[in-house]
Parts: sequence; structure tokens; C-alpha cells
Amino acid sequence: FSTSMLLGQNTQAQALFKNPIVISKPTLQNQKKKAKTSKLDRYRKRCLIQDCNKLSQGNTKFCFAHGGGYRCQAKECPKPARGRTGFCIAHGGGKRCKHETCSKSAQGRTEFCKKHGGGKRCQFPACKTSARGSTNFCTAHGGGRRCKFYTCTKSARDNSSFCVAHGGGKRCVNPNCTKSAIGSTKFCTRHGTDTTNKEKGAMSS
Repeated sequence: FSTSMLLGQNTQAQALFKNPIVISKPTLQNQKKKAKTSKLDRYRKRCLIQDCNKLSQGNTKFCFAHGGGYRCQAKECPKPARGRTGFCIAHGGGKRCKHETCSKSAQGRTEFCKKHGGGKRCQFPACKTSARGSTNFCTAHGGGRRCKFYTCTKSARDNSSFCVAHGGGKRCVNPNCTKSAIGSTKFCTRHGTDTTNKEKGAMSS
């Protein structure tokens, strides 16, 4: 061996001795956490519906979405019960808003409903309205589902894919009427007035 090769090997050995390579080992805490997780997965069964990877709920063999777990005790309600209550959110179950005289459900990890400042808020400057759906903005600032009609930027209404102008939302139940129903009624402005006038006429007669 040449002198230069020996000197090079000695230099490398000295460098390793001064700065040894530390191979990190899993900590005891991580090992316990991993063992605990695998133990839970071992005993908790998956939903029996094909291609569903969610955990089965309670003593049932299905996840919440497929009918598993405790169901709401309200008559003919198929929704899952929330928290330790026996009812779904619509029937008073789960965490409720802590605002005085309010009985609505609290949103997300907050202690208030959307009306009283709970849940995710719109990220538009100076806007205090709640954000819609999985977006970070309210309906007025582009959040939530939008109308699928070509070039329309308005929000989709109810469970439809279109805004009110393009056939979305609740429609008037009067035969051959295509207008939208107003508020919590089942009629448009015209047919709602006609129905009210007929009822008044029947009562006066």
C-alpha cells in the first residue's frame, strides 16, 4: 500500500471517531403507541359492505354510513345517534349550542351553532358569516357548491346542482308551475297567494 492510501484511511477513521454516525432507534413511547394501535385494529372489525374501509360501530357489523351503531330513537328516523344521547342532531342529540335560549347543534369543535359564531368562518376580510361545506368561504364570497349551469357563478340550492334561476332548490307544487317555492312553503308567490285567498273564502262562507 502507498503512504497516501494509508494516510487517507487514517483520516477517515479519525473523522468517524470524532463524529460517529448515530442510528436512531424507536423510542419506548412510540413502540407502546404502535402496539396499542395494532391491538385496537385487531379487535375492531371493519364494515362488511364491499370496498368500505370504515370501522364497524358498537355491536353491529357496519359503519355509521351503512346503518351501523346506535340509531336515533325518534320515530322512523334512520340517522345515527350522536354522543351519549339517544338521538341524532336533527332530533336534539349531540352537543348543543351554549348560547342562551338556543337549541341548535354546536358546530365542529366549537360550543356554538353557526348563527352564534360556531363552526368554520368565512376567510374573506371582515366577513363574519360561516363557511359553506368544505370551502373556506360563505355563499356570498364563492363558498359552497356552485350552480353547474354554463357561465353561472351562483350557489346551488338545497340538494340540487343548480341555482334557483336554473331550476335548483325547492319548486312550486302547483301543476305545470316551474317557479321556485318561497321560504318554508310549497308554493311560489303567485300560487301561495291564490291558496291563501281560497282558504279565506272557504272560512268566510
